[in-house]
Formats: sequence, C-alpha cells, structure tokens
Amino acid sequence: MEEIIFPNKIRVIRKAKGKDMQELADYLGISLSAISKIEKGYRRINQAQMMKILEFLDCNISDIFLSEEEKDNPVFGTWKSESEKRIQTNEENGLKVFGAGIRYLRSEMGKTLSEIAKETGLTLSVYHRIEMGQREVYKDEFKKICEILKVPENEIITKIKNLSLDGTLDKYIKANETSFKVFNSLDMVNRVGASDGRYKIPLYGKPSNNGNIIINKGEADLINCPSHNDGYHWETMYALRLCTRRLGSILPSKTILFIDSTEIVSVGDIAVMKKTDSDGNIEATLMSIKEEVDGTLYGMLTNPNEKVKLDHSDITKLEKVVFISLE
Repeated sequence: MEEIIFPNKIRVIRKAKGKDMQELADYLGISLSAISKIEKGYRRINQAQMMKILEFLDCNISDIFLSEEEKDNPVFGTWKSESEKRIQTNEENGLKVFGAGIRYLRSEMGKTLSEIAKETGLTLSVYHRIEMGQREVYKDEFKKICEILKVPENEIITKIKNLSLDGTLDKYIKANETSFKVFNSLDMVNRVGASDGRYKIPLYGKPSNNGNIIINKGEADLINCPSHNDGYHWETMYALRLCTRRLGSILPSKTILFIDSTEIVSVGDIAVMKKTDSDGNIEATLMSIKEEVDGTLYGMLTNPNEKVKLDHSDITKLEKVVFISLE
C-alpha cells in the first residue's frame, strides 16, 4: 500500500485528548520511536495506519492537516528539512538516472509501464515513481526488474551509467522533469512575488452543473503559495476553491486546494482530472485515488458515489493536491 509523509497536528490533538504516545504506539502496533517520527512529519504512514490514527484520536482527516495560519508550527520546519534531505539523497544515490535508465530499457523492449508493474508485482503508481527517480528500489524489486529487462544484476548499473555518459538518457530525464507541467498550453496569469517574498499563484473555481469545478481561461484571482511549500515548483502550482460536494464529507466546505502537477499521484491522494469543454474552459473533477486488489488505480467520487476507471494515460495526467487550507 502506498505510503505518505505530511506535516500534521497529530501530537496536538493527541495531547488535547489526554492520550500519550505509548497508547498510540500500542494501538497502531508500532514502536514509540516510530510514533515520534510520524508526529514530526518525516516518517511514512500508509492509508490503513492513517485510518487507525483517526479512530484513536476520534477526529476527521481534515482536523490533522496544518493550515496556512499555522505555518510557524515547528513541525513544518522538520517536515520541510526531511523532504529536502530525501530529495537530495535521491539525487546523490543516482535514483533519477537509474529511473531514466530502466525507462529507456523498457521502451527498447516495447513494454508498457503497466506490463512491467504487473510482472514485478508492484503497483503501477509505485513502479512509476521508481522510473521517475522518486522512490528507492529494494533488493528483491531490483532483482525482479533486472530479470524482466533481461540485464544481469551485476551489469545493469554499468549499462545505465554508460547510457547516461553518452547522453542517451538526457531526453528521458528531461521528460521526467517536464511531463507534469500545469496549464502549459494556456495563457496563464503572471505569477509575481509578494512583498513578504512569497509567491502568488492563480486561484480558480466556479461550480459547474454536474458537480465539477470550472476553470475559466484567463480568469483567476491570486493567492499566496503556502510558505512551507518552497520545496514544490511554485511556477507550476495553482489553487482551486472547493465549490463542489462531489467529494462529500472528505473535505470541509470553504476549502482551498493547492495543486502541484510535478508531484506523482498515488494511492490515498486527492487528485484533479481536467478536460476542456466546447467553449475552451477547463472542467476539473476532484477524486480520491484508490487501489483495486490487483494493484490498478481508480478514482472515487462521492455524493453520489461513482468509481472512475483510470488507465496509464489518465494517471500521468492527474494533478496532485499537495496542501489544503480553509478560506
């Protein structure tokens, strides 16, 4: 199951409920040290653990997210530092080059992402993150990937290194960095720096008749990009007003969703799927991302419930909600 890391108010809510860390650790069946790291925002948790935490704290998922007004919370600093460290580690460990290398080798074999994911026993989203250089590869996964790509384990790193040195992988690395740009075909409003050094990004949102959100081309308010999101690509971020109830009670009304399309969407995320109508306006559908038993992903809408089938081309076009705040 996909795992996530996020800054949170778990410690604050736990203390307000009169619960101690050991109680929460026992409830989740993990160590005290692990709970401490979760509450500091730099240990991964999966969806099942998230639900157990909500049960233990007797609160809603929206309660544990930090709002923009709470940006001075020290958890933000810890979370941001750990996120930056992880990105740097991935770079230093050559994960981006390795990901581009196996993407090249897969393409040369004429195999799709879905085929490799299925053959390795990984979910599509996890294998996709490996090719994007945003996830570590474990020993058993590495062995299986080498078998499928028909390259011996003791040769694949040298092979990928040579492909990188002769420039073969350049276009794959560049594609990974640019394939998730937001609205690059639209005439976007200018993103300007505010007086406090924070960036302004477009804020869209008008309700459509079918429960989606209309994004009118060229029409947008401006809103500050959350300060703790410096690690994201502010130039490709935008925000949406939650002016629809298609997500039911998952999020409160008067919510602002911040979307960064450079982030890979995976299980447990809230994501945006866009399509253009006959008038040239963009219609955005909000959905929570779920996983079938066979590892395939689908989008879930509520109020009323509707399951949206997602193929690989759909998944690569989804844009991830990375921060939530209240108006």
